Amino acid sequence: MVPRKGKEAQKPAAAPPKSIWYLLVDHEGKLSFGNFADLVVQPYITVSDLRRMIKEENPDLDPFKANTLETWTYKHKEFPSDPTFEKLQQIVGRIKFLKASKNLKCLSSSKQKMTNIDFPEDVILLVRVPPPQTADTAGGGDGESFIRLAPTQHV
Repeated sequence: MVPRKGKEAQKPAAAPPKSIWYLLVDHEGKLSFGNFADLVVQPYITVSDLRRMIKEENPDLDPFKANTLETWTYKHKEFPSDPTFEKLQQIVGRIKFLKASKNLKCLSSSKQKMTNIDFPEDVILLVRVPPPQTADTAGGGDGESFIRLAPTQHV
């Protein structure tokens, strides 16, 4: 049997891996986790996979679950080629993480593949970390229930 040359012959070559530059930003919009970092990703991975890879690359993110990280693409013109931490903080501090922002786009679909996300040179990834959980927020209660349930020790 002779193989057909229909759809198989028309398949495009496999897309090469992408190198993505990203910044980790805390819940208040500050750079608490360092400077730019890059990550080489395969085009077939999803945004959910990307979040897991970023978490694995950054030990400071251990207390957070990968699915709680927010990923945003940011189209910039003001990032210099070799920025200082202070310059990065100044630029990132002006960014408002709102879904209606002009240069900012939230990658909210965890199943979205990287092949569908365009990363030209003037786009970086901002990874926003949620607020840390405290005794007040961990249980989702009023904060007093934790205190009431804690045993007291008399000396």
